[in-house]
Amino acid sequence: MMVPRTVLNVQKKGESLRGGGGCLPAPPISLTSVSHTHTTNPPYLHPVEVVVEEKMEGGQAVVQPYAFRLFRLVFFGILAVDTTLHGAVALLLPASGASAFRASKLPFVFEGLLDFVPTALLVSRLLLVTAVASCVASLGSDRYYHTASLVASAAYSIAYFSSVLDRYQHHLLLSYLLVLLPWAPTRAWVQRLIAWQVSIVYFWTVVTKLSDGGVFLNGDFVRSTAQLRGVFDAVHTVSSTIGVADTTMWTVIAVGVVAVEVLLCVLLLPDHLRVLSIVPGVALHAGIEVLGTLSIGFFSFYMLAFYLLWLPPVPLQVQRWTSWVASLARRAEGPSRGPVHSSENSKQ
Repeated sequence: MMVPRTVLNVQKKGESLRGGGGCLPAPPISLTSVSHTHTTNPPYLHPVEVVVEEKMEGGQAVVQPYAFRLFRLVFFGILAVDTTLHGAVALLLPASGASAFRASKLPFVFEGLLDFVPTALLVSRLLLVTAVASCVASLGSDRYYHTASLVASAAYSIAYFSSVLDRYQHHLLLSYLLVLLPWAPTRAWVQRLIAWQVSIVYFWTVVTKLSDGGVFLNGDFVRSTAQLRGVFDAVHTVSSTIGVADTTMWTVIAVGVVAVEVLLCVLLLPDHLRVLSIVPGVALHAGIEVLGTLSIGFFSFYMLAFYLLWLPPVPLQVQRWTSWVASLARRAEGPSRGPVHSSENSKQ
């Protein structure tokens, strides 16, 4: 059976779009145009494939609402686990402050302007506040997302920049992106900035690998970080089959990694190419996490979460399963007044 297709051009006027468990933080909205290919009966009497062409500040939305719901669930869930573990580690240090807490990443701000000396207990509390706010941003309803993500951003940034205890470089990326995420559901230019920031990460990764004197490109680093015996067996089998040395195959793998990162750097820049970055990006970071022994914390998981943002549009029927968390959150809030029906409008 042919499914009618409905195209809704939605111009947002308020802070959020809540219908159907949407990820966007509450009415009102106005439908600037509605067109139905099925004209014999009202569209709600038939299965309709709905595609929302959403207008927001900064132009056309570049992230699908269902994709942001998935990203929000996964990303802030990972952040909650990450900050809980780091907060627990900080609690194990002396409450009066270890030497690692005696210097900040921004000394001209904390030691200079603020004369602020963080303690292990303070950093731990900030990280645990971030974890709680991340749980709310991940599992809470739309009305709490903006506030929860703002709290997570502030607490995490203060904890990260006020102490040199946290030495993971990707946590600097998180602090930048957490500043943007509270506004991501309603501003297209913020959605683009997130993609460009991730592209910059790949750019500098490539620059680092090309400027290390050939240590990475000769394959030694890749071979030293492989942790599964099956990887070495596979490399040896392929190299023996094509008649080259194992070292040559490791060099090819290293060059291939750099080539993929260059490709991702380019694909993440224009809106219409980001969907093409999903397969190579997921393959790259899944491979690093499964096959490698790099001490990079949750970096691969964060990067995998970002690729949820670039998922393509799908029919409404496929999107419905992403709304279950939002539905549970709304039920937890209690009953709320729904939209006014046409019968009520006629009475008025």
